[in-house]
Amino acid sequence: MNPDAVNYDIFAEVDDGSCTPANAIVRFQSTIDGSRVGGPSDSIGGFSANFESIEFSIAELMFTTEKETIAIPSANVLNIDSTYLIDELKVADLSDISFNVNTMTIKGAIDVNGDEEYSPTEMIDLSCSFNATPIQIEADSQSVNSIDYEVNISFDLEKFFDDINVSTPSNISCPSNITNTDKLFYVK
Repeated sequence: MNPDAVNYDIFAEVDDGSCTPANAIVRFQSTIDGSRVGGPSDSIGGFSANFESIEFSIAELMFTTEKETIAIPSANVLNIDSTYLIDELKVADLSDISFNVNTMTIKGAIDVNGDEEYSPTEMIDLSCSFNATPIQIEADSQSVNSIDYEVNISFDLEKFFDDINVSTPSNISCPSNITNTDKLFYVK
């Protein structure tokens, strides 16, 4: 009998070995206006956009509940929609998720001409350094209490571009100091 199992029976008198531990699927995704990047309606700065890849190099991904902290060493390069499975969790409330961001790469195009075609001057190829910036995201009101419990960590691409002039995409460069990281990442 395991009180940390998803199917724990408080009235069981004998351990029959049927207790099932919780697990979680941690999904990294990029969003624009709360929706996942990759759709035909993506837009940045009022212009249509198409993102072919968004990648992060991260380190020290930690998943913390009220009962345990689990390191996920295999998470190092994250694409637009990367997932990681964490097995054998104790049923508990999720406290936070933390990791360090080293670099971010964005490839795509922004249709500033409005002609629904992407010319070479509308292409984006950014590689930004976050200098191992620590990210800690509080996860309010989430309880890891099932099999395949999903935790979505989102990167808000729209907020990243908030202070960047996108009118000439091929000239876009990374900000020298990325300071609003607490607003760029969130758990949903």
